[in-house]
Amino acid sequence: MGADTDDRFLAVDSIEFADDPHPMFDRLRAEAPVVRDPIGWSTLDYETSSQAFADRALTPGIDHVLETKGIEPLWGVVGRTLTDSEGDDHRRLRRVVGPWFNARRVEALRERVRTLSTEIIDELD
Repeated sequence: MGADTDDRFLAVDSIEFADDPHPMFDRLRAEAPVVRDPIGWSTLDYETSSQAFADRALTPGIDHVLETKGIEPLWGVVGRTLTDSEGDDHRRLRRVVGPWFNARRVEALRERVRTLSTEIIDELD
């Protein structure tokens, strides 16, 4: 059975998903913690996602997956971003950006993000 007709396929490009993704997530999560999606696999629950992130056999990031499908990497060169690197490269990048994402700085941005989000949503109405 093809991915587009598989009941355990996360069809993120479907009208059903665009209208309201929650029913699809709920249905799939009840069936399996890992499902196919248009570019590979998705984990659907916290426990499975945590295990996947901790599993060194799995390669992090999405750019390398997109590149194998002929899609240009999202952020430029594969393996040069925090989300698409591992080992020493990942640790080096985390040290650089980490101070900008501590709890105090994130809290300081909360109201600005809320304001911008509200403005964007209001423009859509």
